Amino acid sequence: MKTKEIMVSGKDAFIGSIITHTVEQSQLGTICAYCSRGPEALRCIEEMRPNLIILDLFLPGMNGLSILKSIQSRDYHPLILAYCRKLNKMIGVKCAKQGATGLIDYSATYEQAYDCLERVSWGQKIYPEEVWELLRDNDYEKYFQKYTDVTVRQAQILELSARSYTNIEISEMLHLNIKTVEKHKHTVRIKYGLSSVDQLIHFAIRNGIIEREESICS
Repeated sequence: MKTKEIMVSGKDAFIGSIITHTVEQSQLGTICAYCSRGPEALRCIEEMRPNLIILDLFLPGMNGLSILKSIQSRDYHPLILAYCRKLNKMIGVKCAKQGATGLIDYSATYEQAYDCLERVSWGQKIYPEEVWELLRDNDYEKYFQKYTDVTVRQAQILELSARSYTNIEISEMLHLNIKTVEKHKHTVRIKYGLSSVDQLIHFAIRNGIIEREESICS
């Protein structure tokens, strides 16, 4: 039986060393590369085409979701275990939709991580139950607000704010009074205890409303 080639990626050197040790202990294959940045990881994936990829979703330079999308656009279907510090269910669903075989975060014990890695290497899909629930709901992409309690209009304003549009520009694009735009932002801030625009944008990222190249998970 051919030995699997495994690529490991990790922004944090300490976490990366733990993952590397876990992979080596599993004897599931040979580590062909270790990457700490997104562009480097994608280049290694394209050149080496490993059988199994351990993908940090928070790589600098290019996030894991963007890497997943790039892989999916090619005629190449590796096994992928994606991970981050704290997995958000909406981001988890996006990763699953983009080809991640398994999902895990830092809350996992060594035994859980080892088991997940082993099962992913067999091609078994391993997702948290809350991610499975959203995957089974065919309307989640269109009606995500039922999971976040954010209205469609608020989500539109959050997304445009994250793209650096001013309140005036947002009001013109959405054909709203500028006071209405300000009111929607204020409502979300008060409801979720967000004291700044940066926190508001981070909230939108964490809830899967918008994506940022280096900020889809933390």
